[in-house]
Amino acid sequence: MAYFSSSSEAHRWQHDNCSRCVHEPDPDAGKNCPILMLHETYNYDQFPGNRIPVARADAIKRILEALIPMDGMRPGKCSMLVEKD
Repeated sequence: MAYFSSSSEAHRWQHDNCSRCVHEPDPDAGKNCPILMLHETYNYDQFPGNRIPVARADAIKRILEALIPMDGMRPGKCSMLVEKD
């Protein structure tokens, strides 16, 4: 479950991954990364609770985990990371 526990953790991860990647978001150019957008949108929905059914939370968790797998207790390398030249 690629879960970011805080915005600081997410920003550190983005620096370690997105800043090195050809898919790096560039809002001024209208360029977004679909992996990052999915995580920003569904990060908290991967946990069942009052907001969504358990089956949906489990599906979201599996999808997000495939895109950014966990490395121990921290989000690991993005599955779509393509190093810049």
